[in-house]
Amino acid sequence: MRRCSTLKAGLYTLCERKKRAAEALAYNSLVQSRPEIVRLAQQGPVSSVETDKLF
Repeated sequence: MRRCSTLKAGLYTLCERKKRAAEALAYNSLVQSRPEIVRLAQQGPVSSVETDKLF
């Protein structure tokens, strides 16, 4: 998790220097979402019944 935070900080700083606020926000959002993404990935595959509800 520490590497992820370091990467986020580096990407955010780079985007900030290059005046790319939208990309900085996207990187920030991805890193903040990581715990939930990991939790869902550990649950295993989603059944087709559940994916049918998405569309």
